[in-house]
Amino acid sequence: MDPTSQRRRVNPRALVGKIVLFNGVVFVGISILVGGYTLFSQMGTTSTQANSISTVTGQLALIFAGVGLLEGLVGLVLWLLPGGDSPPVKVVNHYYAALENQDYSTAIQYLDLSLGALGQMMTQAEFIERAQAYDAEHGRITNYSLAGVRANPSKRVFTIKVTRWSDAYRTQLRLTKQGDAWKIVGVDRF
Repeated sequence: MDPTSQRRRVNPRALVGKIVLFNGVVFVGISILVGGYTLFSQMGTTSTQANSISTVTGQLALIFAGVGLLEGLVGLVLWLLPGGDSPPVKVVNHYYAALENQDYSTAIQYLDLSLGALGQMMTQAEFIERAQAYDAEHGRITNYSLAGVRANPSKRVFTIKVTRWSDAYRTQLRLTKQGDAWKIVGVDRF
């Protein structure tokens, strides 16, 4: 069974969708404010100049509302649309799913320990010992989600929000493409 099949937690497209949806909501809010201002500021005036200003601000409110609704719809689709994950996203999801399940032998498969992924070179046994000690001290991982991503063709930096029993924090994972595979070459903390 795919460890991430129940719920995808690291999804850059969903993050973009949330941002675009928020922008849409802001545009709709601005259109409501501009429209409300237009209605209330022009009450009781009969001048031609006031009517032309009212027409322009009314059109502006409609434009903002249209842009906001379009952005909101696109953001919602991006956020909720299921889709295939890129290979680096799969690596991050599988790594954190393994840590969440305390399956350290699987988690280590996604790391390049020869490059000192955790700040120093270590063996598989040392990695498992450190991960178990970290879980014992801070509690096991209960949730993780994407907080940000930077990408170029052969490198990715994922900022992950990790929740444990005792606290929540952000950590960065640095991945590089090695041949056809992606490996985690740097991790700030478990």
